[in-house]
Amino acid sequence: MRRAMTPNREIQGLVYRLPKHGQIRIGKKTEKGYPTSLKHFRFTSPDRSAIEAVAAEYGGSVSSWMNGKNPEWEVLTEASEIAVMLPPDPIVGPMFEFWKQSVRLFECDRVTCTKVVNGPEGPEYQHVPCRCLDEGKDVCTPTTRLNVLLHNVPLGGAWQLRTGSRAAAEELPGMVQVVQLISQRTMTPARLAIEPRTSKGLGKVKHYVVPVLRSGSTLAELMKQQQELEQLEAKGLLELEEPDTI
Repeated sequence: MRRAMTPNREIQGLVYRLPKHGQIRIGKKTEKGYPTSLKHFRFTSPDRSAIEAVAAEYGGSVSSWMNGKNPEWEVLTEASEIAVMLPPDPIVGPMFEFWKQSVRLFECDRVTCTKVVNGPEGPEYQHVPCRCLDEGKDVCTPTTRLNVLLHNVPLGGAWQLRTGSRAAAEELPGMVQVVQLISQRTMTPARLAIEPRTSKGLGKVKHYVVPVLRSGSTLAELMKQQQELEQLEAKGLLELEEPDTI
């Protein structure tokens, strides 16, 4: 018997998301395989035309590279700050994760770890005790993913920046909420930047970089835009949605 088709609006629990067009990176492995921080953004994607558009916009030379076993294209740009648009719900995480050799082995909420194993019908998820609690130390890294859209690059989905920075895990979600709260727009303009930082502890000085999100406008400009939108709403020319509170 042929099953009747169900209209999309009647499907419960269906979550729509943007496909990932590529990745924005702030690090790269050396010839010896050691990770190192970058002062300028690096973009990677299986779409060569997209990487060429990024290079035309932000500088750099396009080259091939291997993302694990998958051939892709990359460009190390000359930009340490870029204009982006934030789609709805751009932040994923932070979530505690354990990576080894570019493979995510565990995902953890500080109580239970989710482990991916090969089952008879493909990947399966097993829940195991938190490794950090068992070993008495931080084994996992607070991983945050920020999805953005790029200007002047053919639209094929979101570009994702993944970072294990604790500072980014603390700062990015709050900045996204503030910018979106003030903006009152579905798509929010912002600027993504690489910020060098220095920390001192146990007699050692550590230099590192953190991805940061900034508004493309001053607070005064954003408030003026908000007042103009409210005036249009009062005249019945625009209908605003109530923003979520922080």
